[in-house]
Amino acid sequence: MAILRSRGSVDGMIRIPVRSPDTYLPSRWSPLPGGHFLTVNCRGRKPGLATPHFNFEFHAALHLLVLEGQWQVRSAVVMPYYVHLHVHLPAHLDTATVLQRFKDRLTPCLEPTELTWEDGYCDRRIAPGEDCLALFHYLYHSPYEAGLIPSIESWPGYYCTEGDWRWFRPLARRPCEYPPWLTAWRMYTVVPTPA
Repeated sequence: MAILRSRGSVDGMIRIPVRSPDTYLPSRWSPLPGGHFLTVNCRGRKPGLATPHFNFEFHAALHLLVLEGQWQVRSAVVMPYYVHLHVHLPAHLDTATVLQRFKDRLTPCLEPTELTWEDGYCDRRIAPGEDCLALFHYLYHSPYEAGLIPSIESWPGYYCTEGDWRWFRPLARRPCEYPPWLTAWRMYTVVPTPA
């Protein structure tokens, strides 16, 4: 796990320190360059993000950056101490800059809980033509696998575009094999819940 937090690349995952709209047809295949799977953590892995207030602000920040042409969000999930994002960025924009804008918009709603964002983020680039089914599956199932809610309930911190939900919904509950890079990512982020 510590390897993923260091600089460099492990199985295509890059830990990037941060200093202080394309149009596509939704499908399970990554259509354009600029696809990213991003994870942003709270400092010290302190829980507190999975609240109705944060979920509302999170969805607002996602959509505001879409309207500003900063990114296209395909799927995302809020977990207790981190968020996962599957996004496409325009070629002229830097990932670190866009993600810092996203974090800055959400920082005011963290202040009452005394949570802060960890410096940097984790980034795994999604190649054009790469099958994204496992990634959609992973984001959708994260709250269930963490034991946060029963499988019959819907997680309010989950987001998927309408177009992507159309193709993904029939596949969401089916078993899905994760590629090695996603299995490693999963081991990095999932913390077992107390029994």
